Amino acid sequence: MSEKEQPPSNEEQEKLLVEYQVAQQMRNSLASLAWQVGAILIGAAVVSLSVSLKPDVSRWRMVALGAVAVAAIIFWLLSIRRHHPWIRLCDQRLRQIRSG
Repeated sequence: MSEKEQPPSNEEQEKLLVEYQVAQQMRNSLASLAWQVGAILIGAAVVSLSVSLKPDVSRWRMVALGAVAVAAIIFWLLSIRRHHPWIRLCDQRLRQIRSG
């Protein structure tokens, strides 16, 4: 048997376990952050749109509140785009560790 075919030692297994746990925590943290930001921004967009549809709101306020709603959704999508590569990197490392 060559060195590559030998199973990892207990010390190496413990290091991989710790690395797996850290990668899992990082992935969960980033995904959770993206959805928490989304919940806030989507809520802000819904409130902006509902206020803009009231009959006593002037036309320029309606446009401004609609722009705020669109900006909130765009900001959320950009934050997801920013975190997605890091989540994907964590997923790749988790798969590498699982596959051995």
